Amino acid sequence: MSAAGNPYKFGWGRDPRSPADARSRPFQIQWLPCFGRFSLVLARVLLEWSDRFGFNQNYCPERRFKLNMKNTTWIWTLSALLLAVQPSLKADPVSLTPTSGTLNTSRWEGNQTSQAQIDSAIASIIGSATVQYKQDVGQPETGALASFYMTTFSNTPSDPMDALIQYTGGPGDPFIDPGTAFLLVKDGNQDPAWYLFKLSAFNWDGTSNITLTGFWPNQGAISHVTIYGNVGTRVPEPGTLALLGLGLLAGGLARRRRG
Repeated sequence: MSAAGNPYKFGWGRDPRSPADARSRPFQIQWLPCFGRFSLVLARVLLEWSDRFGFNQNYCPERRFKLNMKNTTWIWTLSALLLAVQPSLKADPVSLTPTSGTLNTSRWEGNQTSQAQIDSAIASIIGSATVQYKQDVGQPETGALASFYMTTFSNTPSDPMDALIQYTGGPGDPFIDPGTAFLLVKDGNQDPAWYLFKLSAFNWDGTSNITLTGFWPNQGAISHVTIYGNVGTRVPEPGTLALLGLGLLAGGLARRRRG
């Protein structure tokens, strides 16, 4: 079969059937999308690496690597597992109750009822953090990042003791820096009237769900939730770094071949 007519033909390296033009031949893979092309490149790199470092005792520099459908199946499987690393490393949801954490270390309580009084009481705890998100029961969200979070109140939406806070933004959207984040849960006139949680102590990542359960179950209810903090800066995810590392490995092996 000619090179042009073989959809599995890999045009990288030397071809014993036509060595004169093998290095100038581009990849002859038209039917695969970008993900498939990445899978094929990754497979070639891994096989070449195993050959060069002695895992294959029958290594021959002139040998051609041919892909068939059986090869393609395990290549796609390997690539899917690599890409699955990224979502699997995402932080777990955070679940908070009135007794979560350690009092005066990761959880604080107070009897102040007005927002001005509460702000004064927590100022030394939250430092430079500012209101990034606030949701009053039955009212629209407010705050600098109000468009990227939402809260669902439950156990009667108008008189709730439970709530779910979710991130609604996408991969490129801003989020609250988890290292500077504090969550305030406020009632009206109960004792205590509010709880403040240091979210980094509960491994919140800025985007995972926060579940609130059992706040003022006998009397009172949640009147509003507020997240204080700073706007976060995105860094490469572990899965992205792993794929980048494989790309660098591919480049290194390609240079070694040319050398």
